[in-house]
Amino acid sequence: MSRSNLTLSAVLLVATMLSSLPMFASGVPIRRPSDNGADGNANTWNLVARTVPRLLTAGTKKVTFSRQIVCPKFDVEDSLPSPVVSATGTCDSGDYLHIFQFTSPSTTTPVKITISQLVNFASAGNFGAMVCEVNPPVNTNTLCTTDPTTANIPNFTITNSRTSITFVLPNIPAYPAGSTNQGQGLTLYVITHQAAQSLPIQLPTVTIQ
Repeated sequence: MSRSNLTLSAVLLVATMLSSLPMFASGVPIRRPSDNGADGNANTWNLVARTVPRLLTAGTKKVTFSRQIVCPKFDVEDSLPSPVVSATGTCDSGDYLHIFQFTSPSTTTPVKITISQLVNFASAGNFGAMVCEVNPPVNTNTLCTTDPTTANIPNFTITNSRTSITFVLPNIPAYPAGSTNQGQGLTLYVITHQAAQSLPIQLPTVTIQ
């Protein structure tokens, strides 16, 4: 299959996946942890569990973030009946859901968060906020924001290109901690697509302004 067909397929896939997702005030889709799977089948979707926080600085601005990588098609290579050994540690289809959770010591300072080095990224709804569910939380192993009604999600603006996306936030609110491995903070995601069983995996980078 040609690169152009692969890209078109990825865009159509993402648009289909997100077409039924609710939206908050700024028009960005909301995804729930249960859309990724449940605690009981985490081996099929949880490719890379949440990482330790990393500090980002820009002048006097300080933001910490953790990341997680999910296989949205439930195809962690190692969980398949007949895994391809050379593709160990990948999503078999090449679809990757990258999740980023942000906190800041200042809850009033504007900040721009840019996620770059994205592969086959388009603005067809393949980004948004990951918001925790309650009663009951069937997935406690996905990073998410504890704001079930989305009332405190900041009304930010977005600029994007084929390889990056920038979230322009008036602030990063303080949120209570989630359950187990849901973490604590404003949680954003992007979906990318690589060719099936393609190596190496492209890891997005995060910067702030």
